[in-house]
Amino acid sequence: TTGLGDLVVWAVKGDRFGLDEMNVAERGGRPCQIDMSRRFGDEFTVEYDLTPPAPSGSLPVASQAAVAENERRKACEDSVRTAYMATFMTVEQAREFAERMSLDTALMARLLPEAYGNHAAITGFLEITAPENPRRAQALVSAVSEKDLRDVDRFVLLDSYYNTPNALEGTPLYDRYALNPRIANENLTPYKFFFLKVMSDRERREWTADVRLWADWVRDSIEVSGRRNPRNLYISPQAVYQHRLDIDPRSRDLLFVAGCRSLGVPARIDPVSGAVQYSQDGNTWTDVSLDRMAKTD
Repeated sequence: TTGLGDLVVWAVKGDRFGLDEMNVAERGGRPCQIDMSRRFGDEFTVEYDLTPPAPSGSLPVASQAAVAENERRKACEDSVRTAYMATFMTVEQAREFAERMSLDTALMARLLPEAYGNHAAITGFLEITAPENPRRAQALVSAVSEKDLRDVDRFVLLDSYYNTPNALEGTPLYDRYALNPRIANENLTPYKFFFLKVMSDRERREWTADVRLWADWVRDSIEVSGRRNPRNLYISPQAVYQHRLDIDPRSRDLLFVAGCRSLGVPARIDPVSGAVQYSQDGNTWTDVSLDRMAKTD
């Protein structure tokens, strides 16, 4: 049925399991014995060189009963999906919400349906923030990506709304690169409240006035190696600030940008070049190198 290629065979019974490679062509139909000595939670590594089956024009043919069962399951799955999609906010509902909250009707009619099943998180955020500052609330939900509209946590939005200083608010780069919590493809966390607490008043004043001083702190304080992050996953800015050792360069860059945004300074990792940039005036970008050999004068 599978073709004469290699298989990885698993066997499980109770809390024990085992696995092994099986060469179907060489085995010729003989049984495959599996050692069941492993238990759930065991850590181990195996390496197999797997040979795929040779191309064949003969494929297994499903029975009429199997086809009918598959069609029944597809219809059931479609009904579950359709029922869930029926809970999404419609354009009409978005307009009604905007009118009730005195928000931009056209903007809400576009954004809220795009939130799909996450529209309650977005409207919940707007219900809290729009009455006090509708411009800022709408600017934040407009700045996040379409993907983030669909899964961002309401508390992440509230963190950015309340904990992003507004000295540069109104400049071209502020909404997208300071107010917005999204930096790269990291898991979103409410990092701005964290930095508000761990940075002293003096540090916040000095680093906001001259971002190069914040760059110097990151350069001097974060030991970069990445030995413990071989998959190059982003470590949260909070964790990088707290641990500071064996940090990969990508996560260090994320820390710098998160710190800038927590100071109300626009910053980003350029999606094309990968350059780390900040904007002291909210209008123009300045590149910064965080390698220790490139310390600011």
